[in-house]
Amino acid sequence: MSRSILWFRKGLRLHDNLALQSLLDKECSALFPVFVLDPHFVRSGNVGCNRMGFLLESLSDIQDTLQTKYNSNLFLVQGKPEDVLPRLWKEWRIDTMAYEIDTEPYAATRDATITSCAAKHGVQMIGAQGHTLFDVQDLVNKNGGKAVLSYQNFLALIKKAKTPSYPIEPPESLPPCGQWNSAEYGIPSLTDLGYQKIEHTSPFKGGEKEALKRLDRQMKKRAWVSSFEKPKTDPTDLNHEATTILSAHMKFGTLSARKFYHTLLEVLNKCNTHT
Repeated sequence: MSRSILWFRKGLRLHDNLALQSLLDKECSALFPVFVLDPHFVRSGNVGCNRMGFLLESLSDIQDTLQTKYNSNLFLVQGKPEDVLPRLWKEWRIDTMAYEIDTEPYAATRDATITSCAAKHGVQMIGAQGHTLFDVQDLVNKNGGKAVLSYQNFLALIKKAKTPSYPIEPPESLPPCGQWNSAEYGIPSLTDLGYQKIEHTSPFKGGEKEALKRLDRQMKKRAWVSSFEKPKTDPTDLNHEATTILSAHMKFGTLSARKFYHTLLEVLNKCNTHT
């Protein structure tokens, strides 16, 4: 039985988490949920206060679910992944680490570095799809190895792709995660990271529970869903919520793309007509 790390990056959820499921399929004796707070984002000035606040709320939400439902925890460590992960592999005697694939340039370079490092430490890496509805690399391959540059081309390609599978439910239980303490692995506050609290002005909270609640609330507006049409919306009108306001949840993966897709299809299939 394996001793494993579930490396959260995006995909900050427990429902429809294929990386998590891949580890459960291996019958882990221990599973450590880990998030690495990378200085590339924190110290570079690339991340604004509202975005960082949303991330910390999402991490706190996962931690709450792990603690209350699974008797587990989230281990947050700060530092470069290539520095902190090998230390955790050795300390926890890890033989497997799973993660959700990220195709952004920085992430691709980072993951190649970690994969090479893992091989030297005898750690098996498992990359799972899940951030996007369709496999990005599969679409590129179907397009002759070239990036898809137009929306019409994209629509033509996804007609050739497999229909997205239904999302999987969150697990009933998780393997034990070992000893945890807040001083070493706790989630920092915005002020701990050098942000001024007054700068955090977004009224929209992060977290898987909030994402699922918002999805459910918006999909109950069947008439609104069936008549939704771009660009006949005002995304700047935050009082009337002219859109689902789920984009941040999709970006951080607190809501599964497959969960959104199939929930929307269920609503549209109940409507006589839709846009």
